[in-house]
Amino acid sequence: MSPPFSKLIVSICIILLVVAYNFSVSSCNATTTSLTPGVLVRVVNDLGDGLDLTLHSKSKDDDLGQQIVGFQKHYNFQFHTNIFGTTQFFCGMAWIGYFHWFDIYIQRRDEKICGEQCVWSIRTTGPCVLNYSALEDDCYEWNS
Repeated sequence: MSPPFSKLIVSICIILLVVAYNFSVSSCNATTTSLTPGVLVRVVNDLGDGLDLTLHSKSKDDDLGQQIVGFQKHYNFQFHTNIFGTTQFFCGMAWIGYFHWFDIYIQRRDEKICGEQCVWSIRTTGPCVLNYSALEDDCYEWNS
């Protein structure tokens, strides 16, 4: 083998090891060190007095289960993003007489808006996230 070819093989092996390592620590609530930032998502029930929020959040790889969140209470979950910029979580949200779902975390959207801590206010009109750079809420329509 020629020296440039050997360097190419070594470089490819290093890249594959980094990618494999990143996938191994990208699951929810990972406590190991990762090459990508950790993200905290906080979901706050702002539906109104007396309305509990039933929340069921998932990603392609992780099902966080169903949570019941009382009015003005919150539910948090943490994870590491992936190096491809494609990390995504969605949540089904229900309260008396209503069911909606929303992409609660989309890496390419949210790393610019809320960075490593995304605080979502769930309202009957739709979800709103605190935009740290604008110091105001960015509100969205429900996916369904």
